Amino acid sequence: MAITSLAREAIYECNLALAECRTSVAGVLVEGNGESRLGSRAFSPGRRTYEYGLMRMMQIAEDASTVMLLRKRDEVAAKLGSNIGALWALADYRIDKWSGRKELWTALVPALTFDGPSRWAELQAGAFVRNVLAHGGGTMNQSQLRDAGKQSQNLRKLGVSVVGHRLALSADSVELCRNVVRDFVLWLDSR
Repeated sequence: MAITSLAREAIYECNLALAECRTSVAGVLVEGNGESRLGSRAFSPGRRTYEYGLMRMMQIAEDASTVMLLRKRDEVAAKLGSNIGALWALADYRIDKWSGRKELWTALVPALTFDGPSRWAELQAGAFVRNVLAHGGGTMNQSQLRDAGKQSQNLRKLGVSVVGHRLALSADSVELCRNVVRDFVLWLDSR
């Protein structure tokens, strides 16, 4: 299957981010038994590297999927020609959130379903983790804690666990997230 240069670049960026993360973690010296002053491996010095790596993976997924979506929208708009009503309907979607992007994709490609090979549920868990890391430094509020409970299976697929009110990433989290992003980008690219 041939992939577009955009998908190839996104996968390259994911692999690069994973390599940078591995290199960075390898350089972190952990004293004693690997515990921080907080007394938990979940808060070891390398955890920030995992967090940055996962956030980078999600940024790549968001950027690539948005560009692919806009290209598909333009392709469909060109076919609509002068049908102003249909063109305005395409412009009405908010694509600054994953839910809006999904709605527009299903409007553009009516037979498209976001289950199975798309890894949509795992991608949404990655977006949840990214938001908790970016906006709360890894600490969840009560609403996010409830959401984490609902997404626990998909969080585990990303090597992420809940420790109290915090998310704890494992050494495998970045690679698992990279795999989800890669599969999603390839799936989307084939649409």
